[in-house]
Amino acid sequence: MKDKPFLAVLLSLGLLILIMGLVSHASFNRALSQRRERLYELKLLRRSVQYHMTPTYLAALLLLLIGLGALVSILWRLVQ
Repeated sequence: MKDKPFLAVLLSLGLLILIMGLVSHASFNRALSQRRERLYELKLLRRSVQYHMTPTYLAALLLLLIGLGALVSILWRLVQ
């Protein structure tokens, strides 16, 4: 029982780092798409390219959901 608060803190820290990485990845992809769209409008690219969700990004989202579920479980057990 003594280690559960420590586990919750470690899990929260890991989730925070994961969220920061996901936000950074999403903003980078958004900026890259905007840049490619500008190049397409200037006729410097032959066709417009749409980026899709990568498997790595999807795995990170799933890991985030699992981590949030684990954190809720730990916090629920601490309250009881």
